[in-house]
Amino acid sequence: MTKSKLSNNFQKRHFKVAIVGGGLTGSLMTYILIKSKIVTKKSLCWIKPKTKSNHDNRVSFYNYKNFQILIKFGLKMFLNKQEINNVNKIEILNEKQKRPLTFEDNENLGVICKNAVVQNFFSTESKNVTIINSKVINSSSDEYQRTLMLESGDIITSHIVLAADGTNSSLRELSKIKFFKHELDHIAFNGYLNANVTSDNIARQAFLKEGPVGLLPMKDKTNNMNFVWSVNKEFAKKFKSDEKVLKFLITKLNKLYKKYNIIFSKTNHNQLSSKTYKWPLRLIYVPKPIANRIALIGDASHTIHPLAGQGFNLSLEDCFAMLDILKNSFETGKDFGQYENLEKYAFQRKNRTKFMTLSTTSIFYSFTNNSYLLNAFLSLGMENIEKTKLKNIFKNFASGF
Repeated sequence: MTKSKLSNNFQKRHFKVAIVGGGLTGSLMTYILIKSKIVTKKSLCWIKPKTKSNHDNRVSFYNYKNFQILIKFGLKMFLNKQEINNVNKIEILNEKQKRPLTFEDNENLGVICKNAVVQNFFSTESKNVTIINSKVINSSSDEYQRTLMLESGDIITSHIVLAADGTNSSLRELSKIKFFKHELDHIAFNGYLNANVTSDNIARQAFLKEGPVGLLPMKDKTNNMNFVWSVNKEFAKKFKSDEKVLKFLITKLNKLYKKYNIIFSKTNHNQLSSKTYKWPLRLIYVPKPIANRIALIGDASHTIHPLAGQGFNLSLEDCFAMLDILKNSFETGKDFGQYENLEKYAFQRKNRTKFMTLSTTSIFYSFTNNSYLLNAFLSLGMENIEKTKLKNIFKNFASGF
């Protein structure tokens, strides 16, 4: 464990709930706890590293089921028509398919929202809680509370800690929670492209030879799309600049979608940032994401391949599940951090997390396999599924049911 001397001005404070993590999951958990009114703003602490203004230019897919829950918490009232995009059709295509696997829902499969817009909303609504801009460097617990020692020198105690501190969670390590880690040997590239067609409501998943790419349409007049492209680490080394990433991807996509008369190009730099984000992809699976008076939520509890945009939806479900459990304790007058609550959370999330982890990992390895016969078989299988009711399974998978 990391040791640190306390400053002369350190504070020791106690809260009913402490949330650690400044990302979307931590922001959301703080927001829905406030909205639920099961804790007062004075009894809730949000610990997050100090950052500059939010410039996250990425987007996230919210499946239909999860977005309906967020509507109940007032999210849709805040978002205007330019910041939310309904998806009612998803097309899946690889380089050997004659036609894409398509599933659609006239009502909705989900929505696409800009990360920065949503997170700024959550953060603004949560500004009156106790916010501490610092990192957790040590943690311990006893029968009644968990103690967090912060880099600032402050000491925070809480009945329960909800750790949303990401894939490389320090609290997961400090709490000695066991987990499995597997490097996927892939790098994810994220950025924007422009298309020559208006396809506001169609999300696409293309399986290129170099790796899968998801294409999420933006709600604007420019036909811009946000892409997440996964490629082998060795292959990624050939790209020395964002310009080369975009050029190669555009060439591949134009070849794939030529017969559908879809042409991709670079975006106008005045419309969106030309910056391309990148990060290494890994698999994190936590069989039991709890310890004494602490529960992991979001990427700290599970990190999966970004295929189908389901990683963030798992994080949303974590928050909703934890809220329901804490609500029950509030209504029955029980301690939020009792181990019974933590076990309920772990049990409730186990099957869903395992299913999504296995599903996305299996799809990833199936379509990144270099076997010509396997890829031909998968392409044929996708085309045959299109003709049957089996494709409803994929529709339900995407929409969250």
